[in-house]
Amino acid sequence: MQLFALKTDLLKAGRMSAFLEDHYICIGWPGIGDLERMEPDEAMASLAKVYRLEGQELADRMQEISMFAYGMADGDYVLVKDGKDIHVGDLGDYYYVEDADTPEDGTCHRRGVTWLKTVHAEVLVAPELQRLLHEERAIAWLDRPVDKVTLERWLSGAGITEPGSEAGAASAIDQAPVDAATLQAALDILKAALYSEDAERRERAAVAILAYAKP
Repeated sequence: MQLFALKTDLLKAGRMSAFLEDHYICIGWPGIGDLERMEPDEAMASLAKVYRLEGQELADRMQEISMFAYGMADGDYVLVKDGKDIHVGDLGDYYYVEDADTPEDGTCHRRGVTWLKTVHAEVLVAPELQRLLHEERAIAWLDRPVDKVTLERWLSGAGITEPGSEAGAASAIDQAPVDAATLQAALDILKAALYSEDAERRERAAVAILAYAKP
């Protein structure tokens, strides 16, 4: 599964009490239409027209929207910061709520969430989670898949291991730099996936490449 971190204050969609009660998250941006019925280029054109965005600002906002609508998938996990608490959820599919597509509401673009637990931010000592939660992006994405066992270990406060231990060796491997040839091979695979007949595979490849290219 993939692991995401959502900063609702940066998305201007900070309604944490409603998110927890009604089991969803959203990204704002009302007025651009149902993203499930659009290709990414159509969504970008609508975003530019409605909000008069262009250049880098348009690219940055479209990256957030693409990550939410096309990059996340059912079964991925999300961390949502709420003051000193971190809410952990199992993501569902994207869905569009037409009645909420107003400037006053603005919660029209949603993903269902099964909330799993809430942990205190100070518990999350794993370097991977620290980096994810401190990225200055509205939606941050861990650059590798995470299994449930590893995530549970991180959420329990684990993350620092003794040198020489088996877990420590695995951690060292995870953090080892990737050589240029391996990195290029991985990028070639992602580029090839952009032309897959599977729409979901194309979208996730596009999101991966955008995340890699983002400074």
